[in-house]
This record gives sequence, C-alpha cells and structure tokens, in this order.
Amino acid sequence: MHSDHLNPSLSCLAGPSVADAFGGQGVIPSRGSGNSRTKVSRRAPRPARLDLSYLHSRWSAHYAWLVVKNSELETTLSRLPDVDAVRIVGDDGHIVEVHVLATPGKAPKQIVRDVQSLAMAAHGVNVDRRVVSVVQMENENVSTIQRPVILDIDESPNGSKLTITVSLGWHRERHTGSATGPASQETRPRLVGEATLGALEEAVSNDVAFALANIELQAVGSRTIAIAVVVMVAGGEERALIGSALVGTDPAPAAVRAVLDAVNRQVPNLSR
Repeated sequence: MHSDHLNPSLSCLAGPSVADAFGGQGVIPSRGSGNSRTKVSRRAPRPARLDLSYLHSRWSAHYAWLVVKNSELETTLSRLPDVDAVRIVGDDGHIVEVHVLATPGKAPKQIVRDVQSLAMAAHGVNVDRRVVSVVQMENENVSTIQRPVILDIDESPNGSKLTITVSLGWHRERHTGSATGPASQETRPRLVGEATLGALEEAVSNDVAFALANIELQAVGSRTIAIAVVVMVAGGEERALIGSALVGTDPAPAAVRAVLDAVNRQVPNLSR
C-alpha cells in the first residue's frame, strides 16, 4: 500500500516517534505530493527554578525547638569546676566564639576538653576547640567561698540490698547521708546521689529540700561523664539544677561530684 493512502491518524502518530528517536530533531513526511519534507525541531523545556524559601521557613519553624539557646549553654558550662563565667558569641545554634573565665589550677587545654564534653553530653552541641578561649585569673570572691568536700563513701551490702553512706565536710563539720536500694551496678550511682543529698540536707537550713530527679553516666568520645539533675525547693520556690563530673575508675566519686556541682552555687546561701 502506498504511503499516501495511510490513515491520517496513523501518520500523525508516526511523526513524533521518528523525531523522538533522533533526540528531538525529526523529519516528518508532508501530506502533499512529491518529496518535500518539513524539518521539525524539538527542544527540551527549560526546568523551572524551585523556590525553597517556603520549605526553609517551614523547616525552621518545625525544628526551632531543637536549637539550644546560647544562654542555656552558658549556664550549663558555668557549672564546670574551676569555671567562673562563660560567654558565647553568635546566634543560637551557631557558635562563633566561646570565652571562658576560669581559676588557676587546671590546664587550659583540659578546660577546653571539659567544655566540649559537657556541651555534647548535656545538650548534644559539638563545640569546636578552636573557638574556645580560656582566661585564668584569681577571683577572691569565689576562692574564699567554702563548699562541701567529700570525706568518705562507704558501701554496706546486705544480701540483695546495698546501703551507701556519703560523708561531707563543710565548715569544719562532718555531715552524713545514707540511701538503701537494690545491690545493682545500674542503681548504684542513684544511691550515691541520694546519699549525697541526704548529707547536704543535714548541713543546710531546715527550710530546704532536695530530690534527685535523674543521674546517669554518658559516654562522650573516649570519656564517661556523670550527669545529675537535682530538684531544690527553698522558700517555696522550686528550681532544677544540673551538674556533671568526669568519671574515673570508680563512678561513685563522680556521682557525688556531679550532685555537688549541681548545688554548689546555691549552697553558700543555704547555710544554717
């Protein structure tokens, strides 16, 4: 059958297939007589630019709660031993500089590592060591403050139960607290923390009450940190305090230091 007698609808369908087979440049037979041909050029449409500003605004609004405020991070880092003050430069969630005022006694590099470890453990924030600067100077107001110190940590197992007694020294007096619970390594740090708070309640005013909300050991890199959350009620006001301490060979002393770190800045105002 001659091509001129093809069904017009089939002829129309054949054209684009031939053109597409040659990358958008095709030759389609004309409907007229002779060998004249019409060259058709097909260009791929230019992709439209995507406006992502709307998606970015939605993402920022939805995940804003994930951004740690610099003021909260400053408060946490200020509780590190030997650290008197911390100031962070930059927007929330973007740290440009971290300035640390510390007392002499610990190497500046160790203070920087403590800042990194606590920021990661408490808030999940990765602080670049290169943006942390440490200034060490004597502070008479801070150095003359007497704070409780660890005198002794005693453990008395009794079958499936364990009693831990913590003794603290403060103002030349010995204060003792005890806590009893299951003889388990998992609950041992909590018993140590509760015994520490018992010793503190014995030392401070009768109008002050402490409770251990949580205490846990967290691995940060090659180090382990004890983090304690303490609830303090004084004068009808409730406050949540957080403290931390590096764990050595035994987590018990670190648990005591973490609890003391949480309340140390409040203790001078709670004496009898």
